Amino acid sequence: MEDLQAVALFNQILLLTKQGRIPWEPTVSDALVAAIKGKRSLLLIPYTSTDSWGNEHGGRA
Repeated sequence: MEDLQAVALFNQILLLTKQGRIPWEPTVSDALVAAIKGKRSLLLIPYTSTDSWGNEHGGRA
């Protein structure tokens, strides 16, 4: 079951990113960070999962 507030937040962040209004910066640890109005920060970390065979899915291609 999806969380409608989380989906709305994601869509808003995506829209602002596409408009160039969120200044994403790369970090040393393969993540992205953005300051929001100097009060908050967003951190995007690549997601990777490993199946029972040891194959990684998600993250960087």
